[in-house]
Amino acid sequence: MHTIGIIAEYNPFHKGHLFQYEWIKEHLGEKTAIVVALTSNFCQRGNLAMQTIKTRSLAAIRSGADLVLLFPQYYAISDAENYAKAGIHLLSATGVIHTIAASSEYFNREELEQAADLISPESEELRDRIKGQVAAGHSPHQAREKAFEDMGVAESIRRCFREPNSRLVVEYLSALKMLDPSFRKPGFFLCPRRSANADQAQASASEIRLSIQNAVRKEGPLLSKELFLYLRKQIPSSSLAYLLEGIQKKEVAGLEPFSELARFLLLREDRDRLKDYRYMQSGLAERLKKMVYENDYIEATKTLTFSEGRIQRALSALALGIDRASMKRAGDVPCFILPLAFNKRGRYLLRKMQTAAQLPILSKFSDSRACRDEALQEQCLVERRSFALRALLTKNYEERELLLETPFYIT
Repeated sequence: MHTIGIIAEYNPFHKGHLFQYEWIKEHLGEKTAIVVALTSNFCQRGNLAMQTIKTRSLAAIRSGADLVLLFPQYYAISDAENYAKAGIHLLSATGVIHTIAASSEYFNREELEQAADLISPESEELRDRIKGQVAAGHSPHQAREKAFEDMGVAESIRRCFREPNSRLVVEYLSALKMLDPSFRKPGFFLCPRRSANADQAQASASEIRLSIQNAVRKEGPLLSKELFLYLRKQIPSSSLAYLLEGIQKKEVAGLEPFSELARFLLLREDRDRLKDYRYMQSGLAERLKKMVYENDYIEATKTLTFSEGRIQRALSALALGIDRASMKRAGDVPCFILPLAFNKRGRYLLRKMQTAAQLPILSKFSDSRACRDEALQEQCLVERRSFALRALLTKNYEERELLLETPFYIT
């Protein structure tokens, strides 16, 4: 049985994700098993996941995944390089993954591989050129492309870094090249993004979230017919049922509560202390501190240098207490495996992992208390804060207990 690993947010699970599953099954066989490393409550760009991790896990299993593992919160809110490194490490450490799969706007495996070669690892010359371009006022993404252009890198390779999913694929390929040699190195399977033909038009997850959050803000739990028809077009029925139930139960997270908390934390911390938190360096702490006094919206902080993703990751790190001391204790990669949900095939994979995995498998989160490893304890501390914070922000306080539940079996 061939086993595919996917790193995902499913925020929410939509038809583009289902298309990826179908593409994998079509090209690698119907019996291909799918293992998902699912990001915790805050996603890669630092935004709070709209649905609980339990609901997103259920949607994944009902739609075709076989086993869902927790992608620890500490690494889920990382920049693309560290996010990819952590995800590849986690999936490879299971010992059962044969291939990593990911989707890209740019569907050219050979050129994506060449792009990954440029940053595996990044040369001193490239780092210096990027720093120079950033100093000249370019955003980090623009700076890297201009640095490549100055170095004579072909346009076909530079374009691999322009779209978000293509950039992430390049980082996955790079992480695979630099994977710990003691791990069995998985292969890589490239999937296309879903066709943009008129009969297959797929909104992005961020566009779907915005539509839902705007409607919930105006309409409450009773959505309009127009929004329901829009969601039915974008989201498979297996996922839509969970989403609609979450909206009715007022479990869908909005944007405002976290923004208010972030303002409070920025006002509370002095500037020097603020600079200790992850992603707050290079002047971002000073700018946030100034802007929180002068503007109603933290989003006003955004500049070419400080992208919205960088700002949100910094604010999430602040809320979760990820400072320099925390980073020193936690290490660079995940050091535990926590299953969240599985079906019959997933249960078989879990049994194989008992002997094949190169990280400890926690049958339930409370097992972490018996582990003396400092890095594991720090990663688990951030995880507990993440679940408590989501419960606080959504006012669904029973969500704090989701972390303590045993993995659930889905027939």
